[in-house]
Amino acid sequence: MLKCKDIANHSGDYLDHRLPFSRRLGIWLHIMMCSHCRRYLRYLKVISALLSTTKQQEENEVPVDKIMARIDREKR
Repeated sequence: MLKCKDIANHSGDYLDHRLPFSRRLGIWLHIMMCSHCRRYLRYLKVISALLSTTKQQEENEVPVDKIMARIDREKR
């Protein structure tokens, strides 16, 4: 049986589906019995989703100097 420390060590790979089936099953069994690890994995999922959303927003942002240059051009 896996311990909470094992869950913490493998949580990223578990959430990214990069573990073999037997390890995923062991983690799944543990989180079904351990409310602390369920909460931990739930928080990691939320943080991961938030970070990916933030990264997408940053990629879509236009640098300020480009915006300022466009404003200067349009003033003329």
